Amino acid sequence: MKDNILLKKCLIWLFWIAVWEGASLLIDNDILFVGPVKMAHSLWSQIGQPLFWAIILGSFARISLGFLGAFICGILLGSLAYVSSLVREFVEPLMLLIKSVPVASFVILALIWVGSENLAVFISFLVVVPVTYVNTLSGLAVRTKTFWRWPGYSTFHCGSESIISTSPPCCPISSAAARRPWE
Repeated sequence: MKDNILLKKCLIWLFWIAVWEGASLLIDNDILFVGPVKMAHSLWSQIGQPLFWAIILGSFARISLGFLGAFICGILLGSLAYVSSLVREFVEPLMLLIKSVPVASFVILALIWVGSENLAVFISFLVVVPVTYVNTLSGLAVRTKTFWRWPGYSTFHCGSESIISTSPPCCPISSAAARRPWE
């Protein structure tokens, strides 16, 4: 049974790779649409070059920095919006704006604002912060009292509301799926 599933998945992948190669041959312009064979050849020729790995590492670091900043900002804003309706009312229009405008629209402005060196940081931040904000807010809204009574958790309070629970360090409050696992 598992062999049939694996064979089916391999055949589906091969089909789409063939479609990709066929489209590349029809378009016949490597700048607009490169095929999988030329892409694999180009990748293989660059893998041994130190500059290739330096560029990959630099890009990964910039994107990770944007993600980290977005996680921190989204969790903080989501937590504050959960505690304060005033904060939520101020932040909601901004989050709706960021989510509704296509990323491609931001790229041109971001190039002018932050330059090409910081573009990956800015764009990854812009894409991730609304998702993290919404999931943090949703996760806090759906939590149940019994969830937070698990042994080993400590709850911090801000006024009459619980904000965050830690200890285990991977507390799932930023996930919209923060429900008891047995439900």
